[in-house]
Amino acid sequence: MTTSCSERGVTLLELLVAMTLLAIALVGLAASFPLSMYGVASGGYQTSATLFGQQCLDIAKNVPWTSVTGTNLDTWCPAPGGGFTRTTTVTTSGTTKTVSVVINFPLPTGINSTTLTTILTQ
Repeated sequence: MTTSCSERGVTLLELLVAMTLLAIALVGLAASFPLSMYGVASGGYQTSATLFGQQCLDIAKNVPWTSVTGTNLDTWCPAPGGGFTRTTTVTTSGTTKTVSVVINFPLPTGINSTTLTTILTQ
């Protein structure tokens, strides 16, 4: 049986090399998934913390200026829950009040926080 030079195919060695390279590439890709999922989860927690803090600042903006105190905001702002904790600070300086809200939230790497601040005037 004779074969011509125009008949070409893939040898077993070429196939094994291609499969090995593909396997290495796919393992590298699969290893990046946990890191990307951590980034997505962290961003979700950050967004929730920002919304909880913004909710307290909106309440502070919509009550009379004389009623804005740390104690009142702690009463009026709903508790975040779900592992989130909130600390509200109101500082008065003349005719302005600085309202700061710090939201702490847990991540696998530790506790992270988001701080939102606004200034209210009389």
